[in-house]
Amino acid sequence: MKNMRMGMFALAMLIGGAWSFTVSAQLLGLKDEGVGIYTGPSVANQVTTFTLGRNMVSCGVGTLNALGDVGPFEMLMYSLRVDSFDVDRQSSLITATGKMRSTTRVAGLTVEDTNGKGFNPAPHDFIAFGWDNDNGAYPDRYELHFKTPYWNILNPICTPSSFVAGGCMFGGDLFMGEVVVKQ
Repeated sequence: MKNMRMGMFALAMLIGGAWSFTVSAQLLGLKDEGVGIYTGPSVANQVTTFTLGRNMVSCGVGTLNALGDVGPFEMLMYSLRVDSFDVDRQSSLITATGKMRSTTRVAGLTVEDTNGKGFNPAPHDFIAFGWDNDNGAYPDRYELHFKTPYWNILNPICTPSSFVAGGCMFGGDLFMGEVVVKQ
């Protein structure tokens, strides 16, 4: 059975395109979780990675300067705990909540680190969503909603959250990766 799966995986990789990525991810066991890359206005059109799983939810943005060194903006958010993880098979939606650490640097300087040490604020609540749009009409989507002392509606680069009062949203349609809700 394992050899058959690997053979199917190899065939799928040869065919190429989005279909092969979906088949290979499912053959490798991606189920009721997501991983990928997106971009959009909420992340200043920067390439952004994410994970959405029962044990880890994360989001990361980074830029480089012309020399390949640390750039003008980096952000990393990852869950310290996932309190709820719900899969709605009818709407192909994954929803996760919990506590998250966020670190944001601007021009190489840390402007916020919610590690709760020293003068730093404590980890914050989050709610994350992943949509499996395997109907082919739309790409899969990821959104992370949260609020910190730095990331809130008073920050001019915040995209306001529709789920966290006074908070922000990072998210967008995936151009690599996927959200998989097994039917």
